[in-house]
Amino acid sequence: MAGSCAPAPRVEILPPQCGHFRAHVEAELAKHEAAKRPADAVERLVNEARRLTADKKYADAIAIFDSVVHTNPDTVRALSGRGYARMMRADGDDLTEAESDFEAAYKMAPGGNPEDDKLRAQILFNRGLISEKTKDGRAKAFFEKAHELSPSAATKKKLGL
Repeated sequence: MAGSCAPAPRVEILPPQCGHFRAHVEAELAKHEAAKRPADAVERLVNEARRLTADKKYADAIAIFDSVVHTNPDTVRALSGRGYARMMRADGDDLTEAESDFEAAYKMAPGGNPEDDKLRAQILFNRGLISEKTKDGRAKAFFEKAHELSPSAATKKKLGL
């Protein structure tokens, strides 16, 4: 067949006489490979939805985030991204739904290292933006907490620092 490739030869790590151990290792490798594929697919979908959000195609972005959250409800970046897209669209119940997404993402987001703290700070900052829009009086507290976790020019500006 034109354009088709022969399968790569199998690399033998263990000799055939290792029986059960070999089967166990191969099963573990297969599980690892299967687990990697969905994570890669989720990351690609989240990145695509974030690109659509940046392009102001909020409905398309939200649809992708919805599908990711539906199949992977513990995906913090998908929840946070959907919240951001809803906040930016701000149509109908979007702010309420965005707040719910941010709240759930914050509760799930790990903490304790700079990258995680930055994500948590971004979520809190976005909650502050929603609070400003809804005038519920909580914006400053969200901005302060975001600044404590991971100071940024945006939090400094909101806090007048």
